[in-house]
Amino acid sequence: MKKYLDIYADIFKNYYAKFKGTETRERFAVFIIGSELIQYILLALAWFTGNAIITLIAIIFLIALIIPTFAILVRRLRGAKLPILLVVLMLFKPLDIILVIYLILAKK
Repeated sequence: MKKYLDIYADIFKNYYAKFKGTETRERFAVFIIGSELIQYILLALAWFTGNAIITLIAIIFLIALIIPTFAILVRRLRGAKLPILLVVLMLFKPLDIILVIYLILAKK
């Protein structure tokens, strides 16, 4: 568990807006799954408690994830030797899930 937390923290601290280079499947999966879990937990807390501060934290976290999510996606696309234009699929919700699963499973 500590390994995954270290990977997540490393990506956030050292690779926040770095679009150059490549990314491994493991680091990509840890970041995407970790971000989704944190988002769902924060949004559930905001929904069930109705607390304005938790809602504000959730919104700030969601906004803060935009750049690193696209950066890690671009790096993973390079690592899988796929066209960078596939990043456009992330704008359409059903297609982004398919793309993320494919990139986690891609062996390149």
